[in-house]
Amino acid sequence: MAVFPCGYLPHRYPGPQRSAYITRFAGSIVQTRKLRLCQRHFDEYAQVIAKYLEHVSENSSMSVDCHICHEPYDEGISIRLFDQGEEPGVWAAEFCAGHAEHVADHALWATAMPL
Repeated sequence: MAVFPCGYLPHRYPGPQRSAYITRFAGSIVQTRKLRLCQRHFDEYAQVIAKYLEHVSENSSMSVDCHICHEPYDEGISIRLFDQGEEPGVWAAEFCAGHAEHVADHALWATAMPL
């Protein structure tokens, strides 16, 4: 059995790994980072990102303005959530520069592993 470090809070956990891939895109610049998450923190993380991002479905479309303040957007953020044995869930939204940093902080961008 593997033991992984959780990217939400500093602790190790045995058992299956859950993952979040956070992608930030602005113009032609695209960066992706990964979080490993235990089950408890995966569930908490999913609740946090649902406050800021929209679930992507077949009928989803990109916006031309910030998801929060409706100013023109500077950056997009998308997060793919991989739970044990489930299809990945995708969440995304566009933001002005200030709100993009705010959402990236809540998405744990700074502590995630660069890919």
